[in-house]
Amino acid sequence: MKFSSILSFFLIVCLTGLPAQQPSGSPGDVETKWPGIHYQIFAIQRIGGDRVAVAVRVVATADAPKQGTLIGIKVPIPPGATKEDIKRGLYAPQPFSLAPSMIIDEKTNQQYPAVKPIGNYIGPEILCHLRPGQAESLAVQFDLPPPPPDAMGRRPLQTATLLLFNADKPLTRVVIPPPAPAPAATPLQSGTTALH
Repeated sequence: MKFSSILSFFLIVCLTGLPAQQPSGSPGDVETKWPGIHYQIFAIQRIGGDRVAVAVRVVATADAPKQGTLIGIKVPIPPGATKEDIKRGLYAPQPFSLAPSMIIDEKTNQQYPAVKPIGNYIGPEILCHLRPGQAESLAVQFDLPPPPPDAMGRRPLQTATLLLFNADKPLTRVVIPPPAPAPAATPLQSGTTALH
């Protein structure tokens, strides 16, 4: 995995953050189970070997509640909870995670669950309160092998169905980038001796 690859993906994720873009109904946009909240896929990158990183913007559209939406997991406060437990944050909201997400290779129908993130990427968890026009970004990673090359060494187009946790429906025909070509060996790398 190259540092420049990690840095470029990190910069894409950071620089394309706020303010929110309104959903366009594009193939990378899907409603969530939160009213007025959409997921927008804004970057997909192979980050080494079979690993694929998918960057997702969580967008509060104009249809989102004006008072805002908690993007997190509410923890119910039981009737017998003490004030001390509440003050200690025992019942505070927990981060929402895309870790239960899954990707399906559309050619093989093989399913791949999200995996623990590697590298210096944004993570799959957030805890925030979004009002209309606001957005936050997170990313999820999968180990999704690329298709084998054909007889000419070309890789066929790979598409997948993305099942993002808490989305209303799957995203289909998501194009997965091919692995970066291996750099050509220089004479010193290939084991030959350079002559002077």
